[in-house]
Amino acid sequence: MSSLPENHLTTAAETLPAAIVIVDYGSQYTQLIARRIRVLGCCSEVISPDQQPSHSHPHGFILSGSPNSTLATAGCDLPAWLSANRKPLLGICYGMQLLVRRGGGTISSGSERAFGCATINLTLPDDPLFADIPSQLAVWMSHCDHVSTLPSSWQATAVNQQGVVTAMRHRHLPQWGVQFHPEVAHSEYGALLLANFCLRICQLKPRWTAVHQLDQLCTQIKHTVGDGSVLVAVSGGVDSSVTAVLTARALGSEQVCCVCIDNGLLREGEAEHIISTLRQLGLRHVHLLDARADFLALLRGVTDAEEKRRRIGHEFVRQFEQFARDKGFTHLGQGTLYSDVIESGGGAHNTERIKSHHNVGGLPAEMGFQLLEPLRFLFKDEVRSLGQELGIDPQILHRHPFPGPGLAVRIVGEVTAARLATLRAADAIYLAALHEHGLYDKIWQAFCVLLPLVSTGV
Repeated sequence: MSSLPENHLTTAAETLPAAIVIVDYGSQYTQLIARRIRVLGCCSEVISPDQQPSHSHPHGFILSGSPNSTLATAGCDLPAWLSANRKPLLGICYGMQLLVRRGGGTISSGSERAFGCATINLTLPDDPLFADIPSQLAVWMSHCDHVSTLPSSWQATAVNQQGVVTAMRHRHLPQWGVQFHPEVAHSEYGALLLANFCLRICQLKPRWTAVHQLDQLCTQIKHTVGDGSVLVAVSGGVDSSVTAVLTARALGSEQVCCVCIDNGLLREGEAEHIISTLRQLGLRHVHLLDARADFLALLRGVTDAEEKRRRIGHEFVRQFEQFARDKGFTHLGQGTLYSDVIESGGGAHNTERIKSHHNVGGLPAEMGFQLLEPLRFLFKDEVRSLGQELGIDPQILHRHPFPGPGLAVRIVGEVTAARLATLRAADAIYLAALHEHGLYDKIWQAFCVLLPLVSTGV
């Protein structure tokens, strides 16, 4: 049994293009910053303050916001490696306050939290960060502390209606700070501000396209796998389907084997649909494993959703290892996305975990494979664009997301065969109605949830 190589993330990032590196201090908006930058056609990477960027060519850095206070003694600081940085730097909210504190300015705690829209006025003409932006605009605030004294090396570029500094610029270095959140839709001209930073100040070229991603990812897969062979875990969803076709494109179909495990937690007719779909995509080695009894036994008596995810993740690997025994597979391919990593708390050590994904937080520490996760740096919309470039049917690319743990996490309480049958039937009726009335493609995600039967005492 070999453990997961420590450098598997670094290897995956080596071929990525020049990027904006986002240092994540735990903000709920960090993932949104990354997405806004990618919409501009630029690559972005999220790291924690104690990580080094995996990109070899960062063109700029953004410090995220945080639910914490810079006045707290246990608060974070700027990464040591960033101190000598001379690349453009933008601090957002908490990130701006870190820059003030590092420069010798002062931060004060407000009597109440500033949350919501506020009007600010620009005070420094010709600041490139605010190029083509009106002198007065509405922005989204979310903070309690504020800048009371700027360091001498900084100057204000915007103030609010009370005269409090809401944006600043270093007098000599390409460094900026904003107290508001330009990444959210509520901030007027927020997208333009980020475009000014990425394209005008950092001078990035908008080359992060599906064609570029396809070339880069194929190179990465060849470099990672070499003469090995990949067992691709497929579920029929967008992510695993794109992973399978992409891996086969990079290596050739003989080095790729697709395996779908029927864990008894799939939707009505899903297992058969998956196998049919993969074969239509031209994948030659496709297998369906019946493990319904194993998963149901494993979930007996379990009611906690996180524990369900953990057990299902471990059992998936066990089933794959059993299938792969003596077959010589070197890698396990998964359709892990960047959003999976961030939601599982992988973006930063102080980021709140939204939920663990069975393929991120639910895998055992040691496995008989090395992980191959070519989509790990991509978001869902980027995966769909990549799938389109690969020629995958739009009906597959625009399927609603379906969780790896399947119906198990859509049952509140214990998972039993009878409860699965009830939920599966209700889910099929609901989805059929959506298709019948032309609503399926207008909804991002739709599903049924089975709640415990509670007596009202009547």
